[in-house]
Amino acid sequence: MAIPSVSGELLPPRNLAPVDLADKSAEERAAAWLDMLDTGYKLVVAGLRQKCHSDDELRAAYRSWYAEQMADHDHTLERMLRRMQQRRATDAC
Repeated sequence: MAIPSVSGELLPPRNLAPVDLADKSAEERAAAWLDMLDTGYKLVVAGLRQKCHSDDELRAAYRSWYAEQMADHDHTLERMLRRMQQRRATDAC
């Protein structure tokens, strides 16, 4: 269910709509992807910086956050692989 915006409209204004990359080159798409990664990194660091008093604390907090993200990612991949193996075993019968 869509949540209405402040103006009461369901669709965002054009200036907030996602960029259509369908007509962009591979290089432009890669650049957009890298920009999104960089923006995400900056948001994470900004959130962690609010809790940290020094650069050393920030680095430690980022390492901890990243380790947690990778553990969650690994768990997700393991679960997906188990499901794929179960489906293969079921399909083989």
